[in-house]
Amino acid sequence: MKKTPARSQKNAMPNTISRAEKRKSQEKEEKKRKTRKAIVSFLAILIVLVASVSAFFFLFEVKDIKLSGESGPYKEDEIVESSGLKAGDNLFLSNIELAQEMIEEKLPYIGQAEIKRKLLGSFVIKVNPTKDFAYVKAGEYKYFAINEEGKVLDYLAQPSSDDLPLVLCNALSEQTKGKSLVFDEEKDPEDLDLYILKELLVALAASELENISQIDIRASENLTVLYKDSLLLRLGNVSGLERKFKAAHQAIKEREKASLTQGGVLDLRNNDKVIFVAGNNE
Repeated sequence: MKKTPARSQKNAMPNTISRAEKRKSQEKEEKKRKTRKAIVSFLAILIVLVASVSAFFFLFEVKDIKLSGESGPYKEDEIVESSGLKAGDNLFLSNIELAQEMIEEKLPYIGQAEIKRKLLGSFVIKVNPTKDFAYVKAGEYKYFAINEEGKVLDYLAQPSSDDLPLVLCNALSEQTKGKSLVFDEEKDPEDLDLYILKELLVALAASELENISQIDIRASENLTVLYKDSLLLRLGNVSGLERKFKAAHQAIKEREKASLTQGGVLDLRNNDKVIFVAGNNE
């Protein structure tokens, strides 16, 4: 009778170990279940990502490149090829800003290129041609044709037109077609000559003045423009160029109306009045 409790304690030991092992086994199964769930979730996310990327490239694949506007001296395929864009590219990953620059540089007589995306998978390239506005003398039998923004359009042995002005300027560096005129860095470290030339050309293009035969920017405080090879317009510095050209145009109209054709100097440096000096136009 006294040994019965002892046997009960011995019989209880196996049951205690079994519960611990069961708990441990359950923990392992739970860990495996969580791992499987994590793997399945990861694979599902990966599949969705792959599908999304594939759809992005498929749905926004460039199928067509169209041209809009006047193309100047260039053919449509030349403009498209110079952009670097091609069918099969991605509509939104393509660098259209770089493509625009490439068109304007590779094809100098394209003054401005603008590229727009169309959601049906196409690019539309709109171009505006430019033209010779003046010639820059760079040495004997060496001229550069430029537009009104100072962009180099062509290299010439002689000016191809007598109707456009000749620009006299300070020392030039090597030039590249499709880019702005480059002046000698040592003599013009701050690109002052280029700034003056651009300002003068833009103001002149906006004015109604024609028959300009020469533009001289060699002295920044004594800019001059020669009208019909006989009347020198003395502008002074770069400030107020639009006003000065407007005053010159009015004065020339009045002189021609009065049949005054004598050569000389038209001094436009004074804000209040235009002064005409007859004789030598230097």
